[in-house]
Amino acid sequence: MFQREFSSQYPAIKTHKSHKVAELLAELPASSWPLHYQGYFHYFDQARYYEAHDVLEELWLGYKNQQPYLFLKGLIQLAGAFVHMQKKRIRPALRLYLLAWNNLHSYFPSYWGLQLVRLHEILLPYCISLQQQTSDPLHLLGAPRISGCLSIHIDTSDSQDKQKH
Repeated sequence: MFQREFSSQYPAIKTHKSHKVAELLAELPASSWPLHYQGYFHYFDQARYYEAHDVLEELWLGYKNQQPYLFLKGLIQLAGAFVHMQKKRIRPALRLYLLAWNNLHSYFPSYWGLQLVRLHEILLPYCISLQQQTSDPLHLLGAPRISGCLSIHIDTSDSQDKQKH
């Protein structure tokens, strides 16, 4: 299971974006899971793909030359592909999407609590849409929610909405 594979002192690396990442992570509800990993799914499910990319990047850099490096890189590339989709950049989105799955395929069927087969099923229609040169896959298909692919529960609701109510 993910918790056994993942030390509580995970090797996040500080970057020039660390201040922004710290603010993003501060928005998250308390969890026993590493905040950077939790944050990725939280922001991805809110269609905040750039933020999903940023919060996972610090964790990814800490795992250079270690087992989860390509897994984390693939997730970051998926978020990047969706950033390009939001900007209606079809070719770069498709290129990053394919690179992401090239990095993730060796971790099938699951890794770190993420059911990659299910993730692939959810995201495959976006790839098909990109390959068919659909100008706006996100408008056509809606924004995907991927936290349901986790065998762990991560709260992906908007924490600011919770504070308002």
